Amino acid sequence: APETRALLWTATRVNDDDGTSTAVDLLGTIASSGESFISSTSLTAKNLALSPNALETGYTYTFRLDVTDANGAAAAFATLAENTPPGDGSVIVVPATGVALNTTFRVEAVAWKDDDAPLQYKFTSRVVGDDSAEPDNKQDFSPKAYWEGILPGGLEAHGNQIVLGVEVMDALGAVSAVVEETVVVTWPALASEEAATEAMEAADA
Repeated sequence: APETRALLWTATRVNDDDGTSTAVDLLGTIASSGESFISSTSLTAKNLALSPNALETGYTYTFRLDVTDANGAAAAFATLAENTPPGDGSVIVVPATGVALNTTFRVEAVAWKDDDAPLQYKFTSRVVGDDSAEPDNKQDFSPKAYWEGILPGGLEAHGNQIVLGVEVMDALGAVSAVVEETVVVTWPALASEEAATEAMEAADA
């Protein structure tokens, strides 16, 4: 009966690395911010609201609601696991050297793993030494795990190096750190300053 019903929230968390389980002090504070762990005012209400950033990375949390009334007792559980980004993969670039606006490079994301498939792949490039420019987006997140195309030349003072990167996103939106490989791309010998200007404009297009 509603007039005799009693509710109580409790929680535990398990370390994802070593499997140790500890009780969570729901009335305590978040270590990183000092804010209250919950934003709701009671552990005996029907709903439990967590404060932003209450859950710590590296743990799986289980919340338990115990209900008792004149007819007996029951419990319900909710487990929250961290969605980690894709990992264990690499990026392969072929060839390792080439000529700007001439050589076709292939950049491929290889052996990336995640429980939340399908995965999507983003490819970027940047010129080593050109710190003022944002990475050039070669392919936004897409199911295609490779990109093929030509590249601009690098800066001679920095060994004509171009860095090609890949980011991988799972179906829930978790994104990996950028994994990069460096290639050497030289500018072709040009007959005139006008031809050089046209080549630069084509590379930026």
